[in-house]
Amino acid sequence: MGTPRNTGGGEGVVGVDMLSERATIMRDSLQKSQSITDNVVNILGSLISVFLLSKLLCVPLSNDHSFKLQPHTLTSSLTDSSIKLKSETRSPVLEESLGNLGVEKLSKDDVQKMQWEVLEAKIGNWIHFMRVAIESLFRGKACNEIRESAFGLTKQLAQTAQETFSDFEEAVEKDATKTAVSDGTVHPLTSYVTNYVKFLFGYQSTLKQLFQEVENGGDLNSQLAAVIMRIMQALQTNLDGKSKQYKDTALTHLFLMNNNHYMVRSVRRSEAKDLLGDDWVQRHRRVVQKHANQYKRIAWAKILQCLSIQGLTSSGGSSSGSVDGQNSSGVSRSIVKDRLKIFNVRFEELHQRQTQWAVPDTELRESLRLAVAEVLLPAYRSFIKRFGPLVESDKNAQKYIRYSADDLDCMLGEFFEGKTLNEPKR
Repeated sequence: MGTPRNTGGGEGVVGVDMLSERATIMRDSLQKSQSITDNVVNILGSLISVFLLSKLLCVPLSNDHSFKLQPHTLTSSLTDSSIKLKSETRSPVLEESLGNLGVEKLSKDDVQKMQWEVLEAKIGNWIHFMRVAIESLFRGKACNEIRESAFGLTKQLAQTAQETFSDFEEAVEKDATKTAVSDGTVHPLTSYVTNYVKFLFGYQSTLKQLFQEVENGGDLNSQLAAVIMRIMQALQTNLDGKSKQYKDTALTHLFLMNNNHYMVRSVRRSEAKDLLGDDWVQRHRRVVQKHANQYKRIAWAKILQCLSIQGLTSSGGSSSGSVDGQNSSGVSRSIVKDRLKIFNVRFEELHQRQTQWAVPDTELRESLRLAVAEVLLPAYRSFIKRFGPLVESDKNAQKYIRYSADDLDCMLGEFFEGKTLNEPKR
């Protein structure tokens, strides 16, 4: 890994904080986005590189070695051979001293293999010891070049951040993972991207400073909002594509409802709401409602047809007259029986299938159940009250009127739980 190019000065502590915070963000985002891992890990590795630069210029922190810099060596002795000699002589002692302070020599591969919690703790140590390096080791004039190189990481990091945002946006939109969510729940990509966006907002001030490094003028809030909106739009585009994998159109809309709701809820509960604005939130809430309505219409249209009064007479109308010797209104008993049999079959099929579907958000799940119940139960009660007497006298009446309205309501309460086929009922 090469030394970062020299791009100028700046306040040391601020530069380090910005570097370390952005490194944190980038590393977090790339736990799953392999396409841009190398850029970010290189930035993380730059932290260690700055430490190791000191082995050429400064005597290490050790009780057995002088802490004093040697300015004259910088101008008169840094030939290739002397650099090599200094490096070979001082490196082991320096690394031992840094090791005693808790600073490890890590490669890019070492960093990439770390668990996030471990890496996060190490980054905190890097920040602390970088402060020591800048404020103590590199204080002298002879170390100006090192200090400027360290400060110059901010500019390099700002450019890398913008490139990484662009790469991340593209990676999200084109994500073709085969991860199946057969129950229509929130896709892992959705939770990952929205959590990434929420995480970014914890570093608004740092991000704005980074944007300021590469942008001349302009509203920093607008720039950050534009970045986030593009990422969220990329996610939306990807989800629209993933939704086409479902053969059941009702499940397609349930999937889109779940994922859009997750996005909206995540934004509303974070600082992203202030930046993206109420318009964004309201627009996507309408998208959630649209898919909920589409689910309800598609999933329940056929079963509601069973409870319609249309076609209940043998002649296809509802005029008066005796049909099958039953009911002066002309309603056919056999047709009522057929309707109830079909209703039972369809409801049981829906129950078996949709108890396996999932709506992970409790409030949304109850809201969707209620929306179905408000349409289904009144229609069922009305049908049974009006036409039930035609079959209640039959010796097999229970075969047709298998459920009460309360039974249906109870069974609706089992929908969207994401159960497996063999899982017992509650």
